[in-house]
This record gives sequence, structure tokens and C-alpha cells, in this order.
Amino acid sequence: MKIVLNRVDERLIHGQVMTSWLGSTGVQRIAIVDDELYSDEFMKQVLVLAAPSNIKIKVLNIDKFKELMDKHVDDKEAIVLFKQPKYVLEALKKGIKLNEVIVGNMGPSAEREKVTKNVYLSPKEREVLNEIDELSCKVYLQMLPHDEKKPFK
Repeated sequence: MKIVLNRVDERLIHGQVMTSWLGSTGVQRIAIVDDELYSDEFMKQVLVLAAPSNIKIKVLNIDKFKELMDKHVDDKEAIVLFKQPKYVLEALKKGIKLNEVIVGNMGPSAEREKVTKNVYLSPKEREVLNEIDELSCKVYLQMLPHDEKKPFK
């Protein structure tokens, strides 16, 4: 699998990912990396059904993602989606090479503060994103492909 985009977005598969990011990258595969979703058969089915029929969806946990990346089975291009930044950090710590990650939508909550119009982060999430950046994986904030790609730091 050849990764063309790593994206953190709580909504995972939704209108913007399907229309904008798939259109701008031209990929027909999405890998969702999330340990909790991996063990939830119902939500996996929901995610598969949310995507257009020509898009192949794989829901993986961190270990399965590592196996897939280590195998280099093919050079088909894919978008990798993470619901939470902690899984990006885990992937990096397991030796998976990711050059950059785009943070998209992360909604408001009691412990989160507004960073941009669509990105709210808790102190822990900021810490995780800083650690990702320090591991030579650049972190950017960007909602849509035509929006400015703003460095997190």
C-alpha cells in the first residue's frame, strides 16, 4: 500500500473525505486505523456502507496496520484515516514511516480548546501532536484540499 494522505478526522468517512480528498488524490482505497473500531463489527459495516461502492475500505488495528505496511503487498494508493491522534503516534512508535499527517475535524468537548474553526484539542491531544511532530512526521491543520495547509507548530 502506498499512502498518499494520512488524516486525523473524528468523522472518518463523510462528505468531505469522500468528495474532496478522494477526488484530489484519485485513490480508491481507504485504511482506517483504530483499535476500538477494529473490534466493532457493526461500526465496520457502517463505515463500509458509508463509502461509495468503488472505494475499498479496510478497518485495521495498529498491529494489522503494521503488518500491512511491512508486507508491501502492492503499490496501490490509499488514504489512511485515524479517528484519534494517539493512533498516529502508536504507528510511528511501531516503526511505521509516516512523513506527515493532516488534522481535519476534531469537534469541541469539555476538555478541548478551539485551535481553528474545525479543530479543537485537549492538552493531551496537543501533547500527542507535538510528539508526532518531534518524530519527524510533520503535523498540519487542513480541512479541505484547496484550503491552506497550516503547520501545527
